[in-house]
Amino acid sequence: MRILLLTLAAMLGISALALIFNPSPPPPSKPSGGEIKPAEIPHLERISGQMNFIPTPQDVADDAQTDQEQVRLAAEWLDHLDAETRVAGAEQLSAYPTKEAERLLREALQTDAEPSVRAAAAQGLGVFKHPSEKTVTALLTATEDRHEEVQTSALDSLQSIVARTPSDTKRVKNLVADLKKRASSPVLSRDIRSQIADFLDDQAPAASAKP
Repeated sequence: MRILLLTLAAMLGISALALIFNPSPPPPSKPSGGEIKPAEIPHLERISGQMNFIPTPQDVADDAQTDQEQVRLAAEWLDHLDAETRVAGAEQLSAYPTKEAERLLREALQTDAEPSVRAAAAQGLGVFKHPSEKTVTALLTATEDRHEEVQTSALDSLQSIVARTPSDTKRVKNLVADLKKRASSPVLSRDIRSQIADFLDDQAPAASAKP
């Protein structure tokens, strides 16, 4: 009997100590008024301010200066002996579509001996919103380049130009007419001729819809 009582006392003592040193966590408190408030997002006001940002004349001038510096750097890369460096220069120019960048890319498309550089230049010219007639002519000529990768890049850029130009403009009509002439050129690969044919088919509904 004594042993049993001692055992029960020891168990009760251990339980009491557990309650003292490991109390139950209090229930979560509710906000005043009993409503659950949404989490606060402190950066929303800052983001809104950025969306309403209006550049000052100094900001515009600084951006123009940055563009000019990047174009000068890319021009140096285009003069490099290494073809991969020249490709990087062409890609850099397409990120800063100034008139000077357009001229440099057009010259690279027309004169560089490496097909990968000419292809990069042709692809880069497709990002210019208002390319000059010289650029459009250079791209048309490049569709008959000796290398298919250049032909493909030139055609992609011409399609981009047409896509963002009203279909009833003289530029688009001339482009479509020139591509029709090239659609059967033996210089072009079969894939490029097929792409031109598909492109011309896409233009046909737009032309027939005009009164």
